[in-house]
Amino acid sequence: MRSYRATTHADLGTLKEPTNRTYYCKKHGKICKPLFSIAGWWKRYVKDTVKRISEFNKIRTDTFQKCLAGDSRTINIEREIKKKLFAFGTLIEKNKIDGIFSSPPYVGLINYHEQHAYAYELFGVERKDFTEIGPLYK
Repeated sequence: MRSYRATTHADLGTLKEPTNRTYYCKKHGKICKPLFSIAGWWKRYVKDTVKRISEFNKIRTDTFQKCLAGDSRTINIEREIKKKLFAFGTLIEKNKIDGIFSSPPYVGLINYHEQHAYAYELFGVERKDFTEIGPLYK
């Protein structure tokens, strides 16, 4: 969704001024143009998503996975997992876990909450800008 705006590829996260003509793209090192129709992109995206889900289903294992959104400095993983999957939470207490922690790739360069504001509104998800690690405004 954020790519479907009249802007340059390098300006997706910090849109300052719309553009409606071709431009030299610093990101790709060539002449690019902004998207004016989402139809072609949407078709490619849907096909790719279906392909990825199909491929994942072939290698899926019978294990627990749960994605938690939270601040790694303060989140209580065991408690949060137990709220969602009690049996999994009990296993974590007993056996501990292997986990993957991720953070935004461009800390301090992009306002991720503002960049994805449409998704918060569309899905009714509460914004928690104050919890972002290394926000652009700092």
